[in-house]
Amino acid sequence: MKLKKEAVIFLGTGLIQTNTIKIAKRKFFTIGFDKNQQSTGKKYCDLFFKSNLNKFNFILKKLKKISDLKFKLIWSNNDIFLHTRAKLESILEVQFKNSNKKTIDLILDKSKFGKLNNKHNIIIPNLKRFNKNDKLICKPINNSGSKGIKINNNNKYIKKINKKNYIFQKYHEGDEYGLNYINYKNQIFTLNNVKRYFNHNLTMVPIGSVSANKDIIPKNVKNLIIKIINDLKILGKIKVDIIKTKNGKFKIIEISNRFHGEIDTTITFKKN
Repeated sequence: MKLKKEAVIFLGTGLIQTNTIKIAKRKFFTIGFDKNQQSTGKKYCDLFFKSNLNKFNFILKKLKKISDLKFKLIWSNNDIFLHTRAKLESILEVQFKNSNKKTIDLILDKSKFGKLNNKHNIIIPNLKRFNKNDKLICKPINNSGSKGIKINNNNKYIKKINKKNYIFQKYHEGDEYGLNYINYKNQIFTLNNVKRYFNHNLTMVPIGSVSANKDIIPKNVKNLIIKIINDLKILGKIKVDIIKTKNGKFKIIEISNRFHGEIDTTITFKKN
């Protein structure tokens, strides 16, 4: 019996994904989906479909028509497509699976995630009450890529915000780091960490990053992060945004079921 060739599905074939697609192509059949017909990584895909990446039914229909491939994994590195990935993984016989939709809902919903501070006080909590002069960070409950985030201590501005759509947290000054892990078959592997640089007067998006010393995060903090990953049953790719505040304390800003965009993810394919 002829063995089926293993395939990797890419939800997104833009510039950031291009090098990863090229490396994956050395070992796997590559299938790409992207709404941009001219996306940079399209030419490196063995099979490409133009599609909005949240059109779950269209993507599933196309993949179900392929009978001569074995799906290795679904690659998506954007929060807004993680639900599509989770639903596809639950239906397709994918070898490498990430978290299910329920877990993704929990970690992406900033209102729900902030409430976990009751159990894990390393997580930055959501504030219900605050002084009018407090410096706050206002975040949309459901969003990604730092969109819609504001820093403000103007009480009039805060009063205008729809409280149903935003959460409020204390703004912490300090150094921010990005930690990356893979949780696979009950083993958690640590990938490279990055120090992220910001100018919040210009943008909430990182303006640069450098590789960080692997020992920059104390062992006890790393152990707490591993405990949270296990408690929340986060599987597959994991990124953790963590800040070392001015007073030396570490606080988790957020967790997502993907890698940081600025790390070189090609290593995961080189190591299979």
